[in-house]
Amino acid sequence: MFYATLRNLAKNLQGVILIVLSTFVLAASALSCETDQYRVYIVTYFDTTHEVTSDSPFDSRCHYYINARGRRECQIRLRGALFVPLASAYNVPPGHAPAQFPAIVVNHGSEHTFTASTHLCEIPSYFVQRGYIVFAPFRRGQGGVNDENRSTGVYVEDMLTDWQSNDPQYFHDTVCTTVSCYKAQLLRQQADQEIAAAMDYVKSRTDVKTDPEDPQQFRIALMGISYGGAVTVFANRLELGQKAAVPFSPGVQQWAPDNCSYNPDCGTAFQRTLISAAGNAKKPAFYIQAKWDYDTRATIDLAYAHAYLSSIDPAHSHPYNAAIYEYINPCPNRPCTAEDYQSIHAGFFGATAVWGKAVLNFLKRNDVK
Repeated sequence: MFYATLRNLAKNLQGVILIVLSTFVLAASALSCETDQYRVYIVTYFDTTHEVTSDSPFDSRCHYYINARGRRECQIRLRGALFVPLASAYNVPPGHAPAQFPAIVVNHGSEHTFTASTHLCEIPSYFVQRGYIVFAPFRRGQGGVNDENRSTGVYVEDMLTDWQSNDPQYFHDTVCTTVSCYKAQLLRQQADQEIAAAMDYVKSRTDVKTDPEDPQQFRIALMGISYGGAVTVFANRLELGQKAAVPFSPGVQQWAPDNCSYNPDCGTAFQRTLISAAGNAKKPAFYIQAKWDYDTRATIDLAYAHAYLSSIDPAHSHPYNAAIYEYINPCPNRPCTAEDYQSIHAGFFGATAVWGKAVLNFLKRNDVK
């Protein structure tokens, strides 16, 4: 009876959050990530080296090597792309303290390697020119095509492949019995470690804005797409100093085909784990997706979990936003394929002309700017 009630309420929620736009907007094409308003830098946001012994726990963030003394060492060097407004664009006189800006930590998807300085540059091209610093941390084993611009460690898909092999090369500290479960565990670990470190880095910068009455409160939002959207949901269950979170299409390919939405006791292990994280959200979130993505139930389920599953008062939900946008229908006269859904899944994140104003308003309402 309880879950039947949830489903009935959720049907109403789905009707509320479906936003229909009267025109289709094509995904933004790749843009140059530098203008006369801002610059991009590849930075190291976390760096440590320590000696390890035979009984040291395996850390998939590490680059392991033998040092000059013949000892085994672990180096963790996490890299990321920093997009910073130029002070000259904001009339900061030479020699004066830098202007301060709100910041957005943007979590990329599942791509193993990419051009570090231009990846997802539609996002900084939109937000930096509207007065934000944007930082895109590269999670373990991901980043630029060369080692210098890539974070150390084992890429998440390589960890999953190794775990399923008959001769695993890495140690896997998990009780999971399915890929779905282990994938959720690995992405949650990335939130706990990489994104926590990225937030510490951003908060350490003197050009990141704080609340005038409390300099320990930072004007920072989390944002992410696909795997990065899931990492954003996982990170928002933690108090990392964020004011708000904007997950795009988080883990949408992991939803079960059967109709068990809103039920934390069914669905895939990934689905259940992500719903639980949304139900423990620490800050307001804007769950957002295109209609013709793989599966829009993710946005509906996570929004519902955020609103009600963690509320101590069932009559009054936690604040949230959710929207499913009528976007490009890639297959109006034929059955859609996985490639069709992927084109929308990836392209919608760059379509700032569609969702940009709504997200800006959400960030402003939640004191990010």
